[in-house]
Amino acid sequence: MRIQGSVSGVLNQTYLTFYNGAGTRVGYVGDGSTGDNSVFLDADIGDVVLNTSAGRVLTATSTGNVGIGTTTPQSKLEVRGDIRFGPSGEYRAPGGEENLRIIRGVVTAAGGIIVGSGFTVSHVASSGTYVINFNTAFPSAPSVAATAQVQPGLVLFATTDGVVSGSATIRLWNPSNLAGSADGPFHFIAIGPR
Repeated sequence: MRIQGSVSGVLNQTYLTFYNGAGTRVGYVGDGSTGDNSVFLDADIGDVVLNTSAGRVLTATSTGNVGIGTTTPQSKLEVRGDIRFGPSGEYRAPGGEENLRIIRGVVTAAGGIIVGSGFTVSHVASSGTYVINFNTAFPSAPSVAATAQVQPGLVLFATTDGVVSGSATIRLWNPSNLAGSADGPFHFIAIGPR
């Protein structure tokens, strides 16, 4: 079966329309726009559903949510089941109980940013103390871990010294010096709720 419009180019509209018993249009398939040559699958009343012998496998709702493996998606994309990535599907998406956000970075001894985004660093006047300020605060305090980078002739370790929703204080320590802290490069990661 071939459906052909009367004009060529983007002004052409040609589509197959579906109506219910009361004569109300419920949807169409085809080029329903005079602004482009796209082909649409449109539901005027209900959802757009991809159905197989296994039942509904994809549902696009009138609210703009899309569900794979669910007929009632509550987010822009909701997937019930495993997700695989990569050319051969060798990578899997991580799962979690919470909707989390991650900020990570590498900081120089002077407080400069080597790697990472979404934060700024203040090097406090007292030696070995750094304040990581998150550009967008977490709703509550994130979990933060820091590791001092190895330097020739100097062994340091890093600890958190106060974490709140908008910032984390990192202190670097020299275990061979009882006086305590010392400047040095370090890595950190902050994981918390969105």
